[in-house]
Amino acid sequence: MKINWIFYLLILGLLFVACDDDDDDDDVMENEITINILEPTEGETIALADCAEVHLHIEFTATVEMHEIEIELHPEDDVDDVIFEYDEHNHDLQIDFEQDVNLCDYAGQCFHLEVASYKDHDGNEKERADVEFCLE
Repeated sequence: MKINWIFYLLILGLLFVACDDDDDDDDVMENEITINILEPTEGETIALADCAEVHLHIEFTATVEMHEIEIELHPEDDVDDVIFEYDEHNHDLQIDFEQDVNLCDYAGQCFHLEVASYKDHDGNEKERADVEFCLE
């Protein structure tokens, strides 16, 4: 009889442990993404003499981890003419992206630089940033 009580207590203990809610959202840290577009700046006019080396400099920071970053540069009035595109899956807390882009074929135009980072693996939430700048 004593063994039966011990057995019942063990089963009861397992039930309480199994019913514990491990998926409690309050315990999960929210992944916050910060995107800083350092170059070019919003509304900047870049001299035509510098068209061969237009510098892109973007900092990504995550509180938990990065999942995917996307960078796209296109003329302001033509989203289908993608001049530069970058896509990287990464789990770092910080990414410092720098790249020179040749825009000499687009003299006198304005551009839209769009940047995004996924907050989760499924891509359900993105943090976005963008700037517009001109080449004259």
